[in-house]
Formats: sequence, structure tokens, C-alpha cells
Amino acid sequence: QAALRVLQEQLQYAAPDTWLGCARVVLQRDYPPLAAAMLDMALALHPTSHALRYWLAHASWQAGNIARAETELRRLLAGRSDAVAAMLLAQVLRGQGKLNAAATVLIDQAAAIAGDTGALLEWARFMRECERQDLALELCERELARGLVDARLYALAGTLAQESGHFEQARGYHLGAPGPGMVAVTRCRSWR
Repeated sequence: QAALRVLQEQLQYAAPDTWLGCARVVLQRDYPPLAAAMLDMALALHPTSHALRYWLAHASWQAGNIARAETELRRLLAGRSDAVAAMLLAQVLRGQGKLNAAATVLIDQAAAIAGDTGALLEWARFMRECERQDLALELCERELARGLVDARLYALAGTLAQESGHFEQARGYHLGAPGPGMVAVTRCRSWR
């Protein structure tokens, strides 16, 4: 506590980035409760800093204060899109066994990753791991409807449709996939 008071005196006029840099060093040295306490003090001085709030949630999660992590992330996401915060909240929720809530956070924040194929695939796979193939398929279908063309997306959408019992839809995605895989699919159809 004494060290925190000294630190607060030293950094009271510092910019949020300075606080954040110090806290991340403490976090990297594996002292998440101390990092969370530092970030809490920093947020008292800079209450509108999104970066400080995100890292407070991250440090709280690592310190085992799950409720605080969830609260800070929900506060951060209220009324705004943030892909990184959304994924962290989904991980926090999944860690509590709240699989449906974890997948729902991602589908609600899907606008944050629009057009980013890598993030889209990561989020859809995460939802699939949460046993929410329906939401993962919805996410894939949104991007396909927007015109995103990627063979991996078609393949994942096909797999998700198949796992959901929509076999004709799955076949359509697999057959509609662009790229070299189409040649193999066409050959397979001609062998029947």
C-alpha cells in the first residue's frame, strides 16, 4: 500500500500512456493484483481512458477477479464496438462456463470485425467451441452476404451448416467455394 501511494504521488500528473506503460511492465512481471491496483488508481485520474479500462479488466482477469474483469469490459463495450475487448469478454465468460453469453457477445460486436477475414474465422471458431454453431454460421453468412469471398469462409460455413443438420445448405457452401478447391469438388461430382 505504501508503494502504491508513492507511485500515485509520482504519477499523479502523468498521462494515461505513462500509467499504462508502468502497469504493463508490472503485469509482464507476473504481478496482476498490483497492476490492477495501479490501473484502478490511473482510472480514477483518467476515467475516460479506454486503454486503461481494457488493461484494468485484463489485469483483473489474470488476478482472478473475474467479476471486476467482466464489469469493466461490459462498461467498455457499452455503446461502442471494440473487437479486442469483445474477445477478452468472451474469453472471460467462457472461462466461467457461460458459453451462450460468450458467443452472444461476439455476435453483438460483429460490426467491429466486418471485412477482417482472419478475425471473422477466429470468432466463428470460438463460437463453434462454445457449441453455438448457429451463431457462428450467422456470422459467416453476414460476411458472405457483404461480398467477402474467401474459400476458408465458405468451408467453415459449410462445416457449420453440416453440424447444424442443414445438409443442403452445407453442400451449397462447399460447392460455392472459390479457388483451387472447386476443381477437386467438380472432379468428385463427375465420379458419381
